[in-house]
Amino acid sequence: MKRIFLYISLLMLSAILGYIIFRMKPDQEKKVLTVDTEYAYVMKDDAIGTFMMYVSDETHDICNENRYMRMILEDKDKETKIELSLLDIEIGHEEYYLKEAYVKVFISFDIPIMTEDIVFDDAYLTLELTDQQSYEVRLGRVTFFKDAHDEQGLNWTSLSGIKQSNDLRSRIYEITVSCDGVTEEIEKIDVGSKHLTTFSLDQQNLIITIEDADYLLYDVPIVITFVNGERQVIANFRYIIDYVILKESGPMINVYTLD
Repeated sequence: MKRIFLYISLLMLSAILGYIIFRMKPDQEKKVLTVDTEYAYVMKDDAIGTFMMYVSDETHDICNENRYMRMILEDKDKETKIELSLLDIEIGHEEYYLKEAYVKVFISFDIPIMTEDIVFDDAYLTLELTDQQSYEVRLGRVTFFKDAHDEQGLNWTSLSGIKQSNDLRSRIYEITVSCDGVTEEIEKIDVGSKHLTTFSLDQQNLIITIEDADYLLYDVPIVITFVNGERQVIANFRYIIDYVILKESGPMINVYTLD
């Protein structure tokens, strides 16, 4: 009987010690991650843009659109700045970084309308919350293109894209635009990157090759400028869908602590 009582006492003591150790264990630090990305959008009525981040605690106010006061996009030098109108925050899938779990968070906003193209070459997003907390995170590069209303010199039918061979990053390397021919000579093509793009054309396909850079690039418009000065815009298209971006992005990841 004494032995049974001893066993019970030891079990109770172990449970109490385990509970005390668990309570003494510090909470995991809350973090938000961003990955250097090239974001490019066309400025037109009712257009919606989306930025991406990863958060370790989806119950944090940074994941609740009702807790936002302002959202400001600006360049690192603070000389170019615009306030964005937040539309929605959506929670996506889970990924891991350095053995810690993060949920992917999509921040949707109204595309601003301006009279000229605007580029945030080293873009930062400031998130001001109602609890007087403010977080500034690096996005990468953000470009807003003005819409085009010129004649359509390219009659295209489908779009597709691929990564560069052996490159695991979520970065588009080559876009194929299937078409029925071109009525005007093309001068240049831009997909939002300030890096060089080259292209080749036959009667069936326009092949656009994008120079490498240390940014993700997966959802872009195609802006075609013709020799006669007219411009044609093919709207944003998601060429790559990845579910292990954090695993493959390495030094492009920016880490911030949440209060």
